[in-house]
Amino acid sequence: MPAEATTKERLSLTTVMYDPTTDEIFAIGDYYLEKDKPNVSKSQGFYLKTFDVFGKEKSKQFYPWQKSLKGALPPEAKESLEKGANNFTHKILRGSDGKIYLVCEQFSTGTDGWGIASNVLNGGYGASMTKAVVWNMLVIGLNPDFTINDIKFYPKQKSNVTLPPGADFYGKGMIGTMVKYMGGFDYQFTQTANDRKSFDVVYVNYDKEKGESEKRILGNIIISPDGKFNVDKIDITSKASSSFLYPAKPGYLMMVDYLKKEKNIGMKLIKLNY
Repeated sequence: MPAEATTKERLSLTTVMYDPTTDEIFAIGDYYLEKDKPNVSKSQGFYLKTFDVFGKEKSKQFYPWQKSLKGALPPEAKESLEKGANNFTHKILRGSDGKIYLVCEQFSTGTDGWGIASNVLNGGYGASMTKAVVWNMLVIGLNPDFTINDIKFYPKQKSNVTLPPGADFYGKGMIGTMVKYMGGFDYQFTQTANDRKSFDVVYVNYDKEKGESEKRILGNIIISPDGKFNVDKIDITSKASSSFLYPAKPGYLMMVDYLKKEKNIGMKLIKLNY
């Protein structure tokens, strides 16, 4: 089924999710002027539509960058919007009170100098000339009628993601999906309380202060039962060749370290602070 309900709508499609609590399908992406080309022209904002399981549109809401979002974001967030960052929605959370939370991470595309150089040196097209740039975390709180209630912005270090050959011809929605399945985003997972009254949104960030080595920081965005937001940061820097985070029992997460030199794996529980 097309995301557009009329020929006048110009929409991209970034995220599609199923909500088992309402038996609905959510569709999220950017919208454009009627004369514009999706994923090429500058978007006017993002939209949220719901469909039943048979593909019939049930509701829709449009959120313009200028009117709905820019005024609710801090100054440091505006740089990413001005440089064309899109929102990739990782998770749609519906609380027991009917409120909805969109867990998003910003990303944009840029020119990959290494890919261009590789193609020039090899005399052909063997590498993508487009790269993805991963920006910040956003949590957009919506009222039950889908109007914006609150927007929380969590800045983090930008990181580049090398894309496979052919990505130059893909739209932003497809590139966001590729970055997700390549593990390029910093978002890890969300834990939901059994009563759906609180949530933990876990992501990682790399922090480097002057004169110090880079630290790997775990960020835990806490959405409490009263709808308030808090964030806790834990230093999870280790000597492991690679580390992975997984949800564990309520209030904890599991960290798995792969030690290449020792040829073993270590596992530990990390308590989340509230």
